Order: sequence, then structure tokens, then C-alpha cells
Amino acid sequence: MLEVTAGVAAVGFIGLIGAMGVFGRVLLSQSEKRNAERFVEVERRLADEAARLQELRREVVRINHTLPSEYVRREDWIRFSTVLETKLDRLFELYNRLSAEKGGTR
Repeated sequence: MLEVTAGVAAVGFIGLIGAMGVFGRVLLSQSEKRNAERFVEVERRLADEAARLQELRREVVRINHTLPSEYVRREDWIRFSTVLETKLDRLFELYNRLSAEKGGTR
């Protein structure tokens, strides 16, 4: 039979622990490599998003500068149309009054 002495068992156990340590280091280095790659990708995406955010901010500023000259608020339009309609009504009344004074009918 095969005799296993304490020394052989100890050497075998130490060899097993060493192999596990090497395997752990390999796994750790692969994990660190993947994490570094992910970190680079996240940084690249963050830079892209920062550039897009900056472009959106410029667009908002541009819209804020051009909006007052291109946009008519609802209240402003109602006020404008009311004034215009009032002036047209007065012109129509004046026309009718002048026509009635001249004796002409429309």
C-alpha cells in the first residue's frame, strides 16, 4: 500500500494551498483587468454624455434668446386680437353712421 507520511501530506497540503493562491491571483488579475476596461468605458461614456449635456445647454440658451422674438403668449394674442376687433367694430360703426347721415343705405 501507499504510505503517506506527515511530511508528504504537509508538502501536498502546502502545494494545494500554493496552487489555490496562484489560481486566486490569476482570477484577481483578470478581475482587475475587466474592471479597468469597464472603468475606461464608463469614463468614455461620461465624457460623451458631458459633451451632449453641454450641447443641450447651448441649445436651451439659444432658445431662451430667440423665444421672446418668435413666440406670442396666449394672453398677448388675446389682448392683440381684442384691440384689433374693437378697432374694426368702431370702423364699422363709423361707416354705418356716415352712411346713415348721407341717407344712403348699404
